[in-house]
Amino acid sequence: MLKVAVTDASTEVPGARAPDTVGGTGGFGWHLINSLADQVQIRIDQPGGKTITAVLAPH
Repeated sequence: MLKVAVTDASTEVPGARAPDTVGGTGGFGWHLINSLADQVQIRIDQPGGKTITAVLAPH
């Protein structure tokens, strides 16, 4: 099992958006995390920010 946690200063909950294959503004990450991870948890931290934890189990 691999557990990865990432924290940032935004309280905005991530969501899927159309990948930008021309302009380079992203849109791939959330799709990738949700397709690879067995569990994804979003925790809104106080007083601000969030932590996203993804668990990947061996297959």
